[in-house]
Amino acid sequence: MESIGEKLRTTRTQKGYSIEQVARDTHIAKRFVEAMETEDFDVFPGEPYLLGFLRTYSEFLELDSQEMVGLYKNLKIQEQPAPIDDLVVKKSPRPYVIAALAVLVLGGLGVGGFFLVRAGVIGQWGEGSQGQQSAQTTETREAASEEQGRQFLLQDQVLERRFSQGDTVRVPVGDNEYPFSIEEVTEEGVSVSTIERATMLDLDSERMIDVDQNGEGDLQVLVREVDPAESPPSVVMRLDRVVQSPVASGGVDGEEAVPSDTEAVGETNVSEREQSAQVIEEFDEREEFEIEIEFRGYTWFRHVIDGEQREEQYMESGDTFRASAREEFRLWLSNAGAAGFRVAGREVDLGDPGEVVTGIITWAGSEDDETVRLELVPLY
Repeated sequence: MESIGEKLRTTRTQKGYSIEQVARDTHIAKRFVEAMETEDFDVFPGEPYLLGFLRTYSEFLELDSQEMVGLYKNLKIQEQPAPIDDLVVKKSPRPYVIAALAVLVLGGLGVGGFFLVRAGVIGQWGEGSQGQQSAQTTETREAASEEQGRQFLLQDQVLERRFSQGDTVRVPVGDNEYPFSIEEVTEEGVSVSTIERATMLDLDSERMIDVDQNGEGDLQVLVREVDPAESPPSVVMRLDRVVQSPVASGGVDGEEAVPSDTEAVGETNVSEREQSAQVIEEFDEREEFEIEIEFRGYTWFRHVIDGEQREEQYMESGDTFRASAREEFRLWLSNAGAAGFRVAGREVDLGDPGEVVTGIITWAGSEDDETVRLELVPLY
């Protein structure tokens, strides 16, 4: 049966892809692509990384990713040694034979030990052995630490420092911690990985990373400097742990925001996050409304129009977005201050630079009211 590595390598060759092209298009570091094709699975920092990269590479080659993962798991089962000792029935020697041998062994050790102590051999050997063993243990741990890279915990909201290739940052999300690893540093940028995904970050770029793979951005990353010539290669990055907040409207067209009695969607246990709904405009009846966004900086943007399919993308300075909705418009922004937002021709202040906000633009009021209100409602 064809092995995992052979199947990947053969398919890649048939499609005319080079390893460099695969690494570039899948955002998987070249050394990991080569390791999958040679089945050198010890290179990967952990099995979750390997499985994630294997799925990504398989789907890129249009192979069945589940089948490839199954082949890997079957291979791991076959590599486990058979429990021969448990299968072989051993005959136990007779008790009196064991007792006689024990007496002889203990007697010999006692006599030999007496003469060795008199000669001063045991004390010197013991001290030297202990020191040597301690030194070997320390060297082994240091070598293992260098090979695996350093571990950091993102305890504060923001962490900016120089990281080395191979380092891992544990990012708290909810009650768990998720790994964010620096895989490869090049002149163009840095390749990072989370549980099941690898991402290439360009120099001077800013990206929102989903570290727990639940569809929500958790970590905003800014690459400031790369040094691939250093040993090991290093990168200066700013990591901003995202704590999502509901949309906080600072008013419409520069005016003070008009509060509404509409309740927020969802709830929060953090009092600082509580916001009230804001009135954008009043109309005689419900009608289709326009949304316009001009982006002044790098922003992760997600939206849902009238309950249709969710869409998301990274927007850069100069990008624009225009759409219309009849009932509601749900939005998520990673950098609210970098988005010039207009609804039904009215400018709405969503938040500050770097602030992650969520909200719903929807109608309030009933058919009995003389007017209906278009409101910006917090979404927790």
